[in-house]
Amino acid sequence: MYNLYELRVKTSVQIRLFFAYVPPNIFLILHGFIKKTNKIPLKELKIAINRKKEFDI
Repeated sequence: MYNLYELRVKTSVQIRLFFAYVPPNIFLILHGFIKKTNKIPLKELKIAINRKKEFDI
């Protein structure tokens, strides 16, 4: 629906980045956060969705 993707950075903490792909070769990082629970907090997801809407992609 939103064409959002999640990048997982493996370090001592769980870093997550939400990004969108804009053809032909742009990856737009919309939001990053440190994941502290098993589920993705809805607040963090909404930030990425709203930023994606701002870029109109």
